[in-house]
Amino acid sequence: MVNPVPGWAVTTPYRKQGSHWQTCGWHTGQDYAAPAGTTIVAARGGQVVHVDYGDMGNHQFVIRPGDGTEDFYAHTTSRPGHMTAVDTGDPVAKVGSEGNSTGPHLHLERHTRYGWECSLMADPMLSHDAPGLQAAAEPPTPREADMILITRKSNGQTHLCAVTGPAYIHTGEALAEIARALTEPGYAAVVDDATFNRIAAYAVDDALPY
Repeated sequence: MVNPVPGWAVTTPYRKQGSHWQTCGWHTGQDYAAPAGTTIVAARGGQVVHVDYGDMGNHQFVIRPGDGTEDFYAHTTSRPGHMTAVDTGDPVAKVGSEGNSTGPHLHLERHTRYGWECSLMADPMLSHDAPGLQAAAEPPTPREADMILITRKSNGQTHLCAVTGPAYIHTGEALAEIARALTEPGYAAVVDDATFNRIAAYAVDDALPY
């Protein structure tokens, strides 16, 4: 899988939780914020099928590579012809903000089979190629070393935040995620090793800013 918005990185990762996503309770895909009109390419080649999976705009489509899965593209201002064949990296659409959207971006989902329901969602990033991805690194292989605990002391108590990879969010977003995890019961911040290394200085002596 190649970056579907070349030159632009993931801005909202898969399975991020929040009130914006009420159907499943978490973000069902990953977003690439980019200026309106930015070219979108096929993350994986296959057959284009026009779909209507809800309030995602008038140009929704999926690309089915032939292995039983499909990649769903939403909020675009254009789409290829129905049942046309595209190769990986072919231009297929333009970034827009159609449907339930707060600004121009591509919303990309990976479905384990055809159709739309929460149980069909999978993480597109796990098959993402590293070249051209900017802020997002090649997915690390999960291992024990990827689990890191950050502590914060407050009123004589130590609060633990589990931080584990892989995930793909900018440093600023990572800080916000960790800050939320330290203050909101039941919320787990997730960052990868590289992101943690970049922000580790802020965690020294419980001095993480938030």
